[in-house]
Amino acid sequence: MEQIVFIKIASPSDYLYSTEYFVIADAGLRNLYSDIFPEDTFFIDAGESAKTKEMLFYILEEMNRRNLTRDACMYIIGGGTISDVGAFAAGIYKRGIKHVIIPTTLLAMTDAAIGGKCGINFHGLKNNIGIFKAAEVVIIDENFIKTLDKMNLNDGLVEGIKLAALFDGKLAEEMFKKLKYGETIKVARNLINYAPLKKHEITKSDFEDHFNRQLLNAGHTVGHFIESKMNYNITHGEAVAIGLYLESLIGYSSKEVSKYFKDFYELLYGDLDISFDGDFDFSGDKKINNDGTVNLPVITDIGKSKIVKANIKCIEDILKKSLAKK
Repeated sequence: MEQIVFIKIASPSDYLYSTEYFVIADAGLRNLYSDIFPEDTFFIDAGESAKTKEMLFYILEEMNRRNLTRDACMYIIGGGTISDVGAFAAGIYKRGIKHVIIPTTLLAMTDAAIGGKCGINFHGLKNNIGIFKAAEVVIIDENFIKTLDKMNLNDGLVEGIKLAALFDGKLAEEMFKKLKYGETIKVARNLINYAPLKKHEITKSDFEDHFNRQLLNAGHTVGHFIESKMNYNITHGEAVAIGLYLESLIGYSSKEVSKYFKDFYELLYGDLDISFDGDFDFSGDKKINNDGTVNLPVITDIGKSKIVKANIKCIEDILKKSLAKK
């Protein structure tokens, strides 16, 4: 599993320790943090457009052009989409080279960079092709959050608060109160110190997602569907926030959980207005079992959670009926 370190980065010498390296980074950071990149940094555009087979092979072509050996180490600097596709490329180039992740968004610091999941979207399905490959090191510098816009901060808050709501109810309630008082940056910094270590603890004991790690998918069964249904014209954080609320309506959560996530969504994103054409259809979700069930993570009460083996058609029907009552 990855080692997690907290340091401040001012130049490439603060993180580059390999003789042979390949730095891949979000192009949007080039001017914001020009001092931290070596001259031969390979910049790509971030966003869901990065998580495609075309981008994956674009990166692999560049790695091959540079004639990287199996002793090389890839350094990935950016948010979750960059680390997803970059780590996937590192995992399959010459059957795998080492990689280090330097997450620069709150979402990546609290969730995406930790735990070794990487991959791309395929045929309209989120993360449908990928592998498990843990980074050698995840280097966290909280100063990157200074240049994040509100949308990026909110998306990271969703994943961080979700983690607390799964396992640490007192912390979840405390963070929500601070958000209501406008203490967003204070909450973000608290989550940076809590979420990576908490997720690392969980994924270390269940790296390939067979048992307790599945709890981390709370909000994602519905959230990923919402993302793809809206052609990714919605951020991952907002989709998961909607997913957390809708999954609380399925029947395993207390009313307090539903109220918590409805209020949480509206605090970050405004009125919760869920409307789209068609029915729910989770048949393409990679988490579906061959008997038509899904191992659904359920937050029963704030701070308490469990896995429920639920029939996917029943979930689709319940959600349709729940929204019809709104």
